[in-house]
Amino acid sequence: MVNLKRRTIFTLCALIVAAVIAVLAGVYCFVSTGGRTEFSPDTLERRGRNEFHIGGLVVYRSSWSYYRDELAQFLIDKGYWVPVTPAEPRWITVNRWARAWNSDTPLYKALRYNWVNWSDEHPEMARRLWPHVLRLLRTPSLRYDGLGQVGPEVVVADLLRTVHRTKRLPDLERELNTFDELMARDRKAGEPSRAADGRPSGAGANLHIVAPGKR
Repeated sequence: MVNLKRRTIFTLCALIVAAVIAVLAGVYCFVSTGGRTEFSPDTLERRGRNEFHIGGLVVYRSSWSYYRDELAQFLIDKGYWVPVTPAEPRWITVNRWARAWNSDTPLYKALRYNWVNWSDEHPEMARRLWPHVLRLLRTPSLRYDGLGQVGPEVVVADLLRTVHRTKRLPDLERELNTFDELMARDRKAGEPSRAADGRPSGAGANLHIVAPGKR
């Protein structure tokens, strides 16, 4: 009789422990913390906030925390970039993360290269590259390399991945010209044809083309 009671108690304890483990595993899988980071090509600031997720849904967001990263401050100090303060600054998502996943954008990955050292070692190229990059980032949308209308961060990320191995100013000029030509080609391909009365017609008639450097 005593052994039966012990076995019963042992079984109940095992079931309770198993239930607790199952609950904790469920909480671990469905409840997590995370956050996101954004960059403003206008103010040249970053902002970040924390998030609380349940089952993939965001149930809480903290207030934004604003700061300026090392590269942006370096480029401002050098005079390559100048911040502006419009009434409603534009923000570009840099990355989002949670415990179970991380969603780094191409721009975030491209900026992880040590651009401060690169710029110090290649000042002439830095003076040419970074104003060009900022001009692209401040363009709301671009036509690029067969992708159609894309955000400027896509173009800039591709550009930075290409030029970080560049060692000479003529090579950099060639790369920048190549990117400009790609965008010009796609912009031209997306322009609608004109009817006899001068109005747009054809497949591109409803396309809104935004030229680089224009807002």
